[in-house]
Amino acid sequence: MNDKDHDEVLLTPKEAARIAKVSSKTINDWAVHHKHRKVLGAIRISARVIRFRKSNVLAFLEKCEAAL
Repeated sequence: MNDKDHDEVLLTPKEAARIAKVSSKTINDWAVHHKHRKVLGAIRISARVIRFRKSNVLAFLEKCEAAL
C-alpha cells in the first residue's frame, strides 16, 4: 500500500479522535461547529454513521496549528 492509498483510509470518529488526541465527542462537535469543518470533511454514511478520510484529519490538524 502506498502513501496515497494509506491517506484515503476512512476512519471512525474514535480513530480520528485518537490521531487528534481528543475525545470522539470533540471530533463530532468539530465536524458540525468548527470554522474549519469543511477541511475535516465528515462523510455521512447514514444518519448515525460518520467517517473521516485520514488525509482530511491530518490537513485539519495542520490548518488548526497554523492558525495559532
